Amino acid sequence: MNIIKPYFCRRNTRLAVLQSYCLAITSNQYEQIIKTFLLLICFNLYTTAQTQPAEAKQYLHQGVLLAEEQKYPEALTMFDSALFISPEYAEAYYNSGLVYRELNNHRQVLRNMSIAVFLDNTLQEGYYIRGLSFYALQVLDSALIDLKRAVGSDPLNPEKRYSLAKLHSDIGQDDNAIEHYSELLKQHPDYKDARYNRALLYLNKNDFSNAISDFDATIVIDTADAQIYLSRGSAYSRSGYFYNGILDFNKSIALDNANYQAWFNRGLCFYHTKQYAKSIFDLSQVLLLNPNYAMAYHYRGLAYFYAGEKQQACHDWQTAISQDVTESEEWLRKICE
Repeated sequence: MNIIKPYFCRRNTRLAVLQSYCLAITSNQYEQIIKTFLLLICFNLYTTAQTQPAEAKQYLHQGVLLAEEQKYPEALTMFDSALFISPEYAEAYYNSGLVYRELNNHRQVLRNMSIAVFLDNTLQEGYYIRGLSFYALQVLDSALIDLKRAVGSDPLNPEKRYSLAKLHSDIGQDDNAIEHYSELLKQHPDYKDARYNRALLYLNKNDFSNAISDFDATIVIDTADAQIYLSRGSAYSRSGYFYNGILDFNKSIALDNANYQAWFNRGLCFYHTKQYAKSIFDLSQVLLLNPNYAMAYHYRGLAYFYAGEKQQACHDWQTAISQDVTESEEWLRKICE
């Protein structure tokens, strides 16, 4: 018995609907997404997969080889040739999408991966690649859906879980991010970026003990990263362990003496431990590196004042006020007027 397609399926071509669906996705036209998705369901019910012609397969193979050699324009030409012969060749769309990703053409990635995974839902990697492109284009709700699906289908893949954790962090879902970083680190305890990012999330939550523990483990992985020492020093200083903070800021500055934030943080630690001359020196270094760092003027003013140099303190507070540091106004009024 022949199955008769519904009228709204018969009066559209499957490829045209796919194109319309992908255009709606990339432009966030939600009503059009729903309409075209219903048509795609219809086509999926009333059509069957076709064996690809040998010539199309040959073009696909040549395209893959050219892509491996980073000859991307030539690879795209081969994939287009395969699609000209076989317009619903899922693997050609998929591999073309991979090339467009290398070229940072994320909208084209969305188009091609959406078609690929619809034509062949076994191409689960396509959801991950599409999710990364949604992420790059800051279409974060769609990125979250795709990356969750990618992790669900391949839960032990560290890169997929890392991407999902990072996205959760970017949209303010810190607890979910920590959960995914923790799951990743169970299998890959030396995954530096996951360890470091989880430490930063703990630091943002003022969970200094766990933050420092993760920073310790990250330093074991990489002893020459100035940023890790800077971050651990911040955890120490924010929890009141100023001398430990100073030691870490020393290491950070030794590795990268152009990072004004390390000089500033160490300057604050010297200030809080009443080492005013050292604080003044560090905060002066900050202003050499970044003359617009207004808070450095404020705290250098405080260090000058407690070092007995009132005139210098007043001058720094005036400069800080001119850069909208309201904290300096009371000190200027109380000490200098």
